[in-house]
Amino acid sequence: MSGVEVKYIVNDPVHQSQLAGSIRIDIGQITITDIDFESSEKQGFIGFYIHRDLYFLLNVCLDIKKGKLDVYEETSSEIESTILKIIHEPLNRSHIRVALRQWGKTDYDDDLPSPETATGCPVLIDEYCEEVYTTVERFLEECEEKGLDTDESLLKSIRDDCNELKQLVHEGNGVLG
Repeated sequence: MSGVEVKYIVNDPVHQSQLAGSIRIDIGQITITDIDFESSEKQGFIGFYIHRDLYFLLNVCLDIKKGKLDVYEETSSEIESTILKIIHEPLNRSHIRVALRQWGKTDYDDDLPSPETATGCPVLIDEYCEEVYTTVERFLEECEEKGLDTDESLLKSIRDDCNELKQLVHEGNGVLG
């Protein structure tokens, strides 16, 4: 099997409601589909994460392990294994850069919220970058504990991307690459 599909329920603290949907994770492709939208505001909130945001998928994986999500089909180990394959492919590492780049933009599409409104409160870019780094670091550590092969250069690559983004944002340029 090249990938897994996960049906899930996410508790949305911003809108105090639940969102149901599914994530299809294939080698080389990440798709988030079947999300039940109840309002345009909620659609914008989820729309922010649909932009190939691997950080979100890593968090979904960790949340499943912590019992925060109701998962109907596949197990967390299958999800971890698939995500691990994805982030170890150089082409797909760009997904993480896309997630970081989105937060560095100074202008947004009408249907996408800003970094501040996406989470319901102001988020400093330094804190976000640190969250991305520590989330991936934690994910890789857990994979290593299970005997899965991991690539240490991935963390350095993410750290470099984070530092580049923080520098650009603080200088007022705001966009990676």
